[in-house]
Amino acid sequence: MKVSPIARSESSFKVKRSEFIGILEPISKTEHVNKNLKILKKEHPSSRHICWAYRLDFGNELTENSSDGGEPSGSAGIPILNVLRKNRIVNGSLFVVRYFGGVKLGKRRLIFSYKICSELTVEQSNLKEWKQKKNYQIECPLDYYGTLSNILGKYRGKIVRDKSKTSLSWQ
Repeated sequence: MKVSPIARSESSFKVKRSEFIGILEPISKTEHVNKNLKILKKEHPSSRHICWAYRLDFGNELTENSSDGGEPSGSAGIPILNVLRKNRIVNGSLFVVRYFGGVKLGKRRLIFSYKICSELTVEQSNLKEWKQKKNYQIECPLDYYGTLSNILGKYRGKIVRDKSKTSLSWQ
């Protein structure tokens, strides 16, 4: 069963004076990742690194990506992405902000730290079961609008836009 975050959640983790802050946010398109990254850079201007990963499920296509944010290659982005995969999270982005504490951690401890911070953030987040939604476009005379609305209600569908053409969302 796939799940996705309902709202933003945060956690923090400290190791050897470095602080790691995890942020899990719901997203619906890749542009949200860049937007959220810019916001985090403004919220944490003195942080050393902001690493991230995301997974988006469009029903017939799963898109995922990650970034080490300046950390050694493979030490941050992939561990974060693997936590998203392990927990079957889709339509969510997970950022980890690192404040450097003056002590180098080494690649193994970096991988461990990013993984632990990501897991703590997921544990503290509010997730819901993800269900694929489909949109259909239906045209019908106004005389049948009530009947159409009743049928959609029986199948948990809803009218999204009502103009000369009525489109609906189907779960």
